[in-house]
Amino acid sequence: MKTHTAYEPGTNITRNERRFRTALGMGVLAAVIAGTISAPTAMFTAAMASVYLVMSAIMGIDPVYSLAGGLSNRNSDTRRRIGSAHA
Repeated sequence: MKTHTAYEPGTNITRNERRFRTALGMGVLAAVIAGTISAPTAMFTAAMASVYLVMSAIMGIDPVYSLAGGLSNRNSDTRRRIGSAHA
């Protein structure tokens, strides 16, 4: 059985992943604001991670996914050319 991932045009994450990222990012941001994280380094790291999650959910594009997709396309193209002469 084939499954089809429903991406909206111009995005690389699904609606369900967008909802999950929003909920997780807001939860972590709420924990930082509430003061449950007290170490300054951990507070900064959690705040930056939550901003990344929420912003990627709003835009619908994950730069890490885009980078990985670009690298995998580049490598698959290179593998096809091995052993043949291209000018």
